[in-house]
Amino acid sequence: MNKIKKKNAVLVGLVTCLLVISIANYTLFYKGDSSSVANVNNNEPSNATLVSNISEDDVLSGNAELSDEFFSEYRLNRDKIRSQNLEALQNIAKDSSADKNIVKEAVEESVAISKLSETELVVENLIKSKGFDDAIVIIHEGYANVIVDADELSPADASKVQNIVNKECKIDISKITIATSNTKKDDDSKNDNNNKTDTNEKTKENTGESSASMNKSI
Repeated sequence: MNKIKKKNAVLVGLVTCLLVISIANYTLFYKGDSSSVANVNNNEPSNATLVSNISEDDVLSGNAELSDEFFSEYRLNRDKIRSQNLEALQNIAKDSSADKNIVKEAVEESVAISKLSETELVVENLIKSKGFDDAIVIIHEGYANVIVDADELSPADASKVQNIVNKECKIDISKITIATSNTKKDDDSKNDNNNKTDTNEKTKENTGESSASMNKSI
């Protein structure tokens, strides 16, 4: 009876651990605003998806632009969560009273997490070797999200990133999403254009009023 209880406790522990891993992956790696997705120019040798105007909240909750510390903070959080998950799985694997199948699953999950971390790190470094300041690679359930530290990406640059991910991760090009981190310049540019438009409209209005006044005087 005690053995059954222990096995059930271990099973619950494994399920809980895997659930934490799944939730952590979704929360940290996979939340995004699908409405901001735009296809890369089909004339370029790339079928990757380019996401413009993605922000830290696109990864975490929704709308704000990325901070300068996002990339380092993201890696710290990612490493911390995965270390905790690996520790929990290793404790299950070392439990002498655990069911063999449960131990096997725990070991396999540990190996998978380690390989995932290694692959993401390799791809991130390869992307940076192409001249980008930084990059975050997010691999989840057969999909890859890439956030590049850049104000914007040309279709050619997106193609470079996509080819690296495709080659190293063996992920289909159609399942690769590429995003830029910095939207501030785009927003500032839009604001400048809006301000110029408002100024022009006011100038036209003032000019029209002046002309009307002159006509009345005449």
